[in-house]
Amino acid sequence: MDIIKSYKDLCEEIEIWKWRVEAYKAEIKALTKLAKAYGPGTVRGIDYSQPKVQGISQMAFEEYLLRLQQLGSHIYLHEEAI
Repeated sequence: MDIIKSYKDLCEEIEIWKWRVEAYKAEIKALTKLAKAYGPGTVRGIDYSQPKVQGISQMAFEEYLLRLQQLGSHIYLHEEAI
């Protein structure tokens, strides 16, 4: 009975590690959007008839690269453990 319980625990732990990998990949996508690291966009004009919007938030590129490196190493470790 003890072997079956430990096997079941191992399977549950593997599932948790898989969820973590998925969460890390989702965080990378969110960071890419926040850092606007997907390349230049289309050039648009400024509409001066609308009020000025100050709510734009963008992550610093250096911070983005550091976080991306950390997430990449976490993903690598988790996938190797699985």
